[in-house]
Amino acid sequence: MKIPPIKITSTEGVNKTDYYSSILLEYLIPFLAKKPSIHSLLEIGAGRGYLSIILAKKFPNLRKIVATDIDSQAVRLVKRNVIINNLHKRIVVKRGNLFEPVKSEKFDLIISVPPQLPLTRRDVQQLLPKVEPYHLTTSVGGKNGRKIVDKIITNAPNHLLPGGIICFAHSDIIGIKQSLERLESQKFGAILLGTKIKFLNETTLTHLSKKNIEKTGYRFCKDDKNQEFFNICVIAGVHD
Repeated sequence: MKIPPIKITSTEGVNKTDYYSSILLEYLIPFLAKKPSIHSLLEIGAGRGYLSIILAKKFPNLRKIVATDIDSQAVRLVKRNVIINNLHKRIVVKRGNLFEPVKSEKFDLIISVPPQLPLTRRDVQQLLPKVEPYHLTTSVGGKNGRKIVDKIITNAPNHLLPGGIICFAHSDIIGIKQSLERLESQKFGAILLGTKIKFLNETTLTHLSKKNIEKTGYRFCKDDKNQEFFNICVIAGVHD
């Protein structure tokens, strides 16, 4: 998969980590290459604007793109990066929670890398001596980690055009099967596009929250060198 060249700036207080997003792109781009009828995109939780900007560059047929984030600092950063990449005529940036910024709008494609650790805001504040504000919006998934991803799946049909697609990335910590079943319950054709392993010692908050994660019953896998890892999955749902 070839990622088109882009310019992305960062700022303190906004997440700079893209490994979930990069894995999403690795599997989503080939999938979209077979879907020429995709003309509009909604990204929930845009962060720095990485996903929306790459997809806009890769797919010129994406004429309408809305990138949203609940954090005002992230929204300002996305707007800056959109201008730097000369995409201000195609990407609209809005602030708000989940689907609130788009009201009754409908799209061909919805993407997200939702908060997904089984943590509360208080858990994060206890785990990290100095909490970056973005951890409280990008990592807190509630006690079972599924609070946000389930809301996205449940509400997506109201914002998709016929045959529309939802695609998101999350770890198997909160359950691949659960997401596929949730999609099917909402009348989606559910597809596991792919998975990648991530070593626990390569992460920060996931590593720190190991005890909280294992309280849910999840157990990390180990490779032949006894290194613990988990799987990041990319899931799509095609709406009937």
